[in-house]
Amino acid sequence: MDGSKLQAKLLGETFKQASVITIDQLHDFYKTFQPSIKRSTLRWRIYELVRQGVLNNVGRGLYTLHPLREFRPEIPRHIKILHTPIVKEFPYATISTWTSEWLRKWLLHMPKSFFTIVEVESDALQHIFHFLQDSRRFVFLNSYPSLEMTGYHRDKVIVVKKLTSQSPLVEREGIAIPTIEKILVDLYIDSDAFPSMQGKDLKEIYKGVFHDFDVNTKSMFRYASRRGKLDEIVEFLHQLSEG
Repeated sequence: MDGSKLQAKLLGETFKQASVITIDQLHDFYKTFQPSIKRSTLRWRIYELVRQGVLNNVGRGLYTLHPLREFRPEIPRHIKILHTPIVKEFPYATISTWTSEWLRKWLLHMPKSFFTIVEVESDALQHIFHFLQDSRRFVFLNSYPSLEMTGYHRDKVIVVKKLTSQSPLVEREGIAIPTIEKILVDLYIDSDAFPSMQGKDLKEIYKGVFHDFDVNTKSMFRYASRRGKLDEIVEFLHQLSEG
């Protein structure tokens, strides 16, 4: 294909600040040079841009200009210390553990502290909550610390909550953690759970993650569908691409 028709350099300049680019935005971009461009022609140009590595397809008519890498957060020591006795006591339970500190680099308003989230399947929920409560002071069940509870060290506050079935998880250093796709969906849906990560902060987290990492939108949308919020998540992503 004639490189001049792709306008790859100008495309990069136009969308350099965009975390994601929609197919409609690409259509509008090429209409400035060819007002009558057909969707079939647009699809061939997008195909060529993806083949050349100019665009990366992140699913459902969404693209990014940026090179992608896997989200592999460092497992902090306090999570390792927390995880070991739980799995020893409940070896057959599905347990996911992570920390809200993993999102700190994208926050506009830095909270005074972060907290640890332990998600477990419903059958073990109460058992693991009481197990942790016996040895830890600041353990919450299905609720999150209020904004006033920010004086504790990040490894002191633990939230135990139900793990949605078939949640996308991955194992790191022998510990099951949520994928970045699950974290993004949970941040959007559980707005009361993450009050310091809403509004502009939520948008910055989404933009930053899509800019920095390979986000599997098929996995993300499948999980959002299980939580009954697929349409809202898709619309939120499109709003981000326009903003």
